[in-house]
Amino acid sequence: MGAQLEDEAAGAPSTSTGDIPIELEPTRRSDGYIPPEDPSRTNVEAGDYSRMSSGSRISLVTIAIMLVIFVALSPRPFFTSLFVLLSLLPAFPIIHFVRTKFDDKSIGWTYLLNQLLLGAIPLVLFTIIAEWLLTFGIGFLIFEKELREVEIAIDTPPTVDEDGKRHDLLANVLEHVALWKMILFFLLIAFVTAGFIEEVAKWMLARRYRKVDQENAELDADSGARIGCKGILAIACMGALGFAACENMGYILVSALSIRKGFSFRLVGITLLRGLLAYPLHIGTQFFVAVSAAQWYVFKDKSNVMLALFVAVLFHGTFDGVALLGMLLIGGNIIPFWVGYLIPVFDFMLVGLLLLLCRSRYKALLVRESLVLASEPV
Repeated sequence: MGAQLEDEAAGAPSTSTGDIPIELEPTRRSDGYIPPEDPSRTNVEAGDYSRMSSGSRISLVTIAIMLVIFVALSPRPFFTSLFVLLSLLPAFPIIHFVRTKFDDKSIGWTYLLNQLLLGAIPLVLFTIIAEWLLTFGIGFLIFEKELREVEIAIDTPPTVDEDGKRHDLLANVLEHVALWKMILFFLLIAFVTAGFIEEVAKWMLARRYRKVDQENAELDADSGARIGCKGILAIACMGALGFAACENMGYILVSALSIRKGFSFRLVGITLLRGLLAYPLHIGTQFFVAVSAAQWYVFKDKSNVMLALFVAVLFHGTFDGVALLGMLLIGGNIIPFWVGYLIPVFDFMLVGLLLLLCRSRYKALLVRESLVLASEPV
């Protein structure tokens, strides 16, 4: 009995039958979190792949069904499967980076996996519905007169005139609609429909860090296992990563339906550009917001999260707006075709600037954290 009392005094969970102590397994929550009586726990050790949330299981099944349907409908199933795999490859080093750089003992790996899957399917479905409804609403408000008075043949095949100018749907539309209305429409699509809706939706998912912290506090209020800066960043990045991966996969699957024969260089371009640009854009904007959230939530600093979210919307809207305006002006034969090659260059510069800002803010956050730790009594 003396040995048992010593074990209990040391904090080791145990029970006994007679004089024989029996060690109990530490309580493991459904998201992989182990209460802090196990101080050596890390995110990797806390991983429990068998305990995913219902939403994550539904997301996995939905992804599998979607892949099977699109591959079955695709004229080139092999190329479709290959490019889908290529579009998802950048996600794996990003996952490794998040797990190693943003390790937080208050969050289990399974919880981050749930966050990834929730960002992949429920969040994407929500944004698709919201964006379509908002797009139709904006289009009706801007083009109400044209919709009543002008009949545009949307099924007119593209033609090339004697000067070599291509006339397609956009060119036909611009013959009946004022250019300024089209520019306004595309800008609203970029900044409101895409930028605002997607960034706010991703941030609403990232705000689950507060729920994690509350649950940890309820388990053991005196443990000190509260979420830290890296935990907030990890949750935000994983949700955004799931969104970016699913969006990329969707673009590839839809584009692959048009492949009839031969090798599609267009699909190669989409895969490369979205792999190099879409992942850092989606994750970078949420990282930018999460840094402000960490400053406010962890250190109680006067950090304006809404301002950071506004900056994220500006980056996202500018990224999409340049591409949409380029498509409009080139398709309408207003600017030369070769200008389109400058759009990816601009996008690379924009994403590079975003990542540099994220890096500098993250360094400042680490300095702030080190100062706080140094000021705490040992």
